[in-house]
Amino acid sequence: MINGKFDEAYFELLKKHECMFEYVKGDFEKIDDNKIEVVGINYYQPLRVRQRETAWNPDKPFIPTAYYETYSPRGIKMNFSRGWEIYPKGIYDMLKIIQNDYRNIECWITENGMRVMGEDKFKDASGQIQDSYRIEFLSDHMAWMLKAIDEGCDCRGFLNWTFTYNLSPVNAFRNRYGFVEIDMENNRNRRIKKSGDWVKELMRTRCFEAEDTEPEYK
Repeated sequence: MINGKFDEAYFELLKKHECMFEYVKGDFEKIDDNKIEVVGINYYQPLRVRQRETAWNPDKPFIPTAYYETYSPRGIKMNFSRGWEIYPKGIYDMLKIIQNDYRNIECWITENGMRVMGEDKFKDASGQIQDSYRIEFLSDHMAWMLKAIDEGCDCRGFLNWTFTYNLSPVNAFRNRYGFVEIDMENNRNRRIKKSGDWVKELMRTRCFEAEDTEPEYK
């Protein structure tokens, strides 16, 4: 959809597994004439894959995992609360793919953030949640985004998921996101977390520090 055409190997794979879609004359020309010009990237964690070590059951319907399986190498950094791998360089890798393989179209990081259960245990004496882990998470991801921008990627901005708690159809309020606490035990009052103060300072100074990069980006 971005380059206006599909690799022929894609169609060969669909035909091999008898799931080729139907199309009529002129469909691909319309795709080529109406290329996507802006793309949003939602990134939280990498999906690491390798060649399958076990055979795929040929009687099962085809899905892409017939060709791969996921794995987790030793020594990776993990979200201490929810078991997701933390790999900030993944944002850089995705942006460079768009830059090099997809016409370097305008793109945005439309979702990135850290979910944590039981954030109340990180409150200080004043009652503010000291979510330094979220500040580190966002700083490291934004630093890799800025590195890609420095190298010519047309990435226009970064949106955190999310400003405050959100209700998940799967996990309800168990996963806490954002810069603002909602006190469920006290009339749903709002209180800015440490990360909220950090965002305020970031907006004022337009700089932050992160690991494995230059000390400051402005």
